[in-house]
Amino acid sequence: MKYFFVFVATILLSLAVVSTTFGHAHMENSDPEDGETVEEEVETITVFFDSGIESATTATVTDEEGNEHELADETIEGDDYIATLQEPLTSGDYTVEATVLAEDGHTTEEAFTFSVDADDEAVEEEATEETDGTEEENGPEEAAEEESATETAEGGDDGGAGGLLLGAIGVIIAGALIFFIFRGRKAA
Repeated sequence: MKYFFVFVATILLSLAVVSTTFGHAHMENSDPEDGETVEEEVETITVFFDSGIESATTATVTDEEGNEHELADETIEGDDYIATLQEPLTSGDYTVEATVLAEDGHTTEEAFTFSVDADDEAVEEEATEETDGTEEENGPEEAAEEESATETAEGGDDGGAGGLLLGAIGVIIAGALIFFIFRGRKAA
């Protein structure tokens, strides 16, 4: 009977440790992606997380000289953090640092970098088209980008539940082995 209580205590303690290990929200992907070089100005940054995040999640965007770029809007859509910049990011190297508050209350720090290599002539042409009103809304390229971002966001795992289940099963098996080893020694 003594070993039964040791077995139950081991399982409960192990499950407590496993649940805290899998409780954090971690970055799965981003748009622009980590290390990517984008060939057009960046107006919006999206970070995809592996589990739910709270509205207290925030980010800062800095360039290679350490200048911080202001965000006009920060929104949370499911497991995704979306930051809209006050002014588009022009050519240069940028770092995004995010402080992430998961739904379970755990806070993590995430960071990634990307580069913008916008052709100045193309940017001027695009600005001229916008003022002339000749730019199509939601053209084929934008639709493809939105579809790609949606597939990336949906392609993640189920928020760590699978890992939690595997961890719990592993702990139960380990506990059972320990239990039977000690029980076998007592009988001998």
